[in-house]
Amino acid sequence: MVYKYFFTCMTSNRYNLSTYILFKCFSEHRHSVTVEIDSDTIFRKDIPAGEELTFKNNDHHDFVNPGLKKIVITWKGEKECENKWLKMSKIVINNQEIPPHHGRYHPFDNEYILDQRNSSSGNKEITRKILFPGETFGWFGRVVFTPYVGPRAFRQSIRTKTKDEIIMGLIAKPSRHIEIDQDEAPLLVRRKL
Repeated sequence: MVYKYFFTCMTSNRYNLSTYILFKCFSEHRHSVTVEIDSDTIFRKDIPAGEELTFKNNDHHDFVNPGLKKIVITWKGEKECENKWLKMSKIVINNQEIPPHHGRYHPFDNEYILDQRNSSSGNKEITRKILFPGETFGWFGRVVFTPYVGPRAFRQSIRTKTKDEIIMGLIAKPSRHIEIDQDEAPLLVRRKL
């Protein structure tokens, strides 16, 4: 009887959580978008020139175990142009929202960015736009969200922290904590997705 109970506990997965991602992107030229969660590609699409894409993922994702997770949105374009954007609307995991401005923006180098980096005022402006992009991104690149998924008590133990978690704790935008038990979550998303 004990073996049967142990086996059922081992096969259940507390980390298979509802995951909702919503964003839009547009470019005058052909572009593509890839969405990855922990290196698993959940979406990839090439978009024709002048067409707006609305991406909406309302599914479950198996995060396997607790820890720092990585959601990466990679936006690439065939050609640089002035009229292009990627607007993050919402990321919700287990009914707990990750604000769009909590993403780390890594734009790909282009002629404009390289020119601006040559002057101190231009370099400051580029750095400001990269560090505080808001929810609209104007350069092709990657937007990375790194939430921590798991019980808070497990995260607080110094013996279980990874090198990445310690580094993230030192950076201005700490990772968002996603509780497995919704009763422990400080704020749940209660409005309609």
